[in-house]
Amino acid sequence: MKLKKLQVATYIIISQSFLVAGAQAESSPVEVGQPNSVNLKIQNQENTTKCNIEISIPGQPPFEREVVSPNFEVKIEVTPQQAGPITIQWKGKYKSRGLYSIGGCSGSGSTQIVSILGNDQIRKKWQQLFSRLTEEQSYCIKIGLDLNKFKYQSIDSSVRLDDPDDSSAKQLFSKCDSFVSTRTAWYGRNQNSFTCTLQSKIETTCDGVYSEKLPNGEIRRISKEQAIILHLDNKPWTTGEVENSEAKVARVRQEETIAVRQTIEIATKKDEEDRELKRKASPDYKKQQAEIAKRQLAEEKEEIARLRKEQAEAAIQAKQDEKDRLVREKEQVVIAKKQKEEYDRNLLAEEKAKSERDKRARFESSLMRPLLSQQDPRISCQSKWIIDSRFVSLSSKISLTGLTEISFPMLADQTTPNSKDQQAIAMWADEFKKCISESSNFRGSTYPRELNLLLEKEDTQFLEAAVDLYGKKTNYGNYNLRIQKIAKETSSSLDYLTQQIKNQKAERDEATRARGAALRDAQQRQDQQRQAQDQQRQADQRRQEQNAQAERARVMAVRRQWEARCDFDRKNAYEQYMKSKENSCNINSRGLTALCAVGVITNAQNYAQSAFDSCMSGAPS
Repeated sequence: MKLKKLQVATYIIISQSFLVAGAQAESSPVEVGQPNSVNLKIQNQENTTKCNIEISIPGQPPFEREVVSPNFEVKIEVTPQQAGPITIQWKGKYKSRGLYSIGGCSGSGSTQIVSILGNDQIRKKWQQLFSRLTEEQSYCIKIGLDLNKFKYQSIDSSVRLDDPDDSSAKQLFSKCDSFVSTRTAWYGRNQNSFTCTLQSKIETTCDGVYSEKLPNGEIRRISKEQAIILHLDNKPWTTGEVENSEAKVARVRQEETIAVRQTIEIATKKDEEDRELKRKASPDYKKQQAEIAKRQLAEEKEEIARLRKEQAEAAIQAKQDEKDRLVREKEQVVIAKKQKEEYDRNLLAEEKAKSERDKRARFESSLMRPLLSQQDPRISCQSKWIIDSRFVSLSSKISLTGLTEISFPMLADQTTPNSKDQQAIAMWADEFKKCISESSNFRGSTYPRELNLLLEKEDTQFLEAAVDLYGKKTNYGNYNLRIQKIAKETSSSLDYLTQQIKNQKAERDEATRARGAALRDAQQRQDQQRQAQDQQRQADQRRQEQNAQAERARVMAVRRQWEARCDFDRKNAYEQYMKSKENSCNINSRGLTALCAVGVITNAQNYAQSAFDSCMSGAPS
C-alpha cells in the first residue's frame, strides 16, 4: 500500500493588490492561539516622511498605525483562532490631531499569511482521536501510521507532527474501520479458546487465526499485524479456526481412554453372556422358572377376582347415583314451580300498582282547576280515595270529590244509604277533613285570599251535603245533583276570579311598562345632555390647543429672527477677539506656538458664545 505522507503547510502566501502603493509582510508561519509578530511594509510612498494607515484583521476590530520613512514598516500582533489563510488589509487614513494631524498613506493593500496548528494542539487532537477509538481500531491505526512514517508522537520539539485531519490520514482511518468491521470466523466470541465443532462432529476448543493465500494456492497462517498490513495495501486475507493444541492433546487422550474402556466392556459383556447361557441350562434354573410361572398364574387369578368385585361395586354405586339424580331433578322442579309462582305474584302486584298509579294520575288530573298549583297537598291527599277499598261501594254511587264525572244512573238513584254505606260516608268525611287540614298551610301561604275563601266555601257545602246524605235526609240522586251544582258554581266563580287576576296583572304590567318607558326617556334626555356637554368641552379644548399652537409658532418665528441677529453678533465678537490676539502667539517654540493658538481659538469661541447668549436673553421664551 502506498499512502501519501501527511504534509503540513509551512509557507506564506502573499497576495497584494495596490491602488497607489502596496504592502509586504515579512514573517514566518504563525501558530493558532499564539501571539505572533508580523512586519508590514508599505511601499511606493513618495513626497512624505510619515503617514497613517488603518489595518483590518479578521476577528479583530480595525486599528491605526503610523509608518515613517525610509522603510515605512510597522510591526503588528496577530493571534489566529483557527488554521488556514488570514488576510490582513490596510488602507491610508487621515489622522486628525489638530496642528499635529497626519495624512493617510497613499493607496491600500492586503497580505495573506497561513496559520498552522502547533505541536501541542496537534498532539491534543491525536489524543482526542485515540480516546474515542476502540482498542482494535487504535491498534490498526498505529500500525498504519508507523508503516507510512506518520509523525503523531514525538518528544523532540523540533519535529513537526502530522495533522490527523489530513486526507491521507482520513483514508487510513477509513481502511481501519473496514478492517475492524470485517466479519471474522470467531465473530461475537473471543479469538482464543472458543467452542467449535470439527468435521467429524466432535466438539472441541478452537483458536481464531488470520491467513493468506499464496501464489501456489496454499494457505499460510499469518499474524494479525500482517493481516492489517495486507488490508491497508488492498491485498486479500481471510480468517479461520484451528483446534487449540492443548484441547487437541486432551481430546486424543480422551479418545484413547474411551477405546480401551470399550474393549474392556465388550470382553466383560461376552463373559457375562457365557455365564448366563450355562445358568439357564442347569436343572435349578428350570425348577426356578416353573415356580415363577406358578406364582404368576396365582397372581392373575387374584387380579381377575379383584376386578370382578370392583365392577359389582361400581354397578351398585351407579344405581345409587341414578336414584340421587332423580331426587335432585324432582327438587329442582319444585323449586322452579315456586319461583314461577313468586314471579307471577310479583308481576301481578306490579301490574296492580301500575294500574293504581295510572288511576291516581287520572284522578289527580280531574282535581286540577284554574289557579290551583300542582304541588297542592290537597290533590295528592284526595287522589288516594280512588284506590281506597273503604270507598269502593261509594265510588259507584256518588262523586267523592264532586269534580269527577257523575253518570246518569247516579243522578237517577233514589235510594238512601244503608248502614254499611253510612259507615263508609263517615270514614270518607273524616278523610275529607284530614285533607283540608294538610293543605291549609300551603293554601294560606300560596293562594290569594279570594281563592281561599272560595275553596273553603265549597268544602263547607260538600260536608253539609254529606251530612244530609248520612242522615238519610236526601237520596243519592239528589245528593249528586246538589254536588254537581256546587261544583259548577265554584267553577264559574273560579273563572271570574281568574279573569280578575289576569286584568289586574295586565294593569300592573301596563303600569310597569309606562314607568319603564318614562325612565328610558329620562335616561335618553340625560345622555343627550351629557353628550352635548362633552362635545362642547372637546370643542373648547381644541380651540385652546389651536391658540397655544399659534402662540408657540409666533414665539418660534420671533426667536428665529433674534437668532439670526444674535448670530451676527457672535461672528463679529469672534473676529474682533481673534484680531486683538493676532500677534500674541509669536513664540520661538513650535509646540508652544501651536498650544497658544489652540487656546486663543477656544477663548474666541467662548467669547463669541457669551455675546450670542447675552443677545438671546432678550428674546421671548
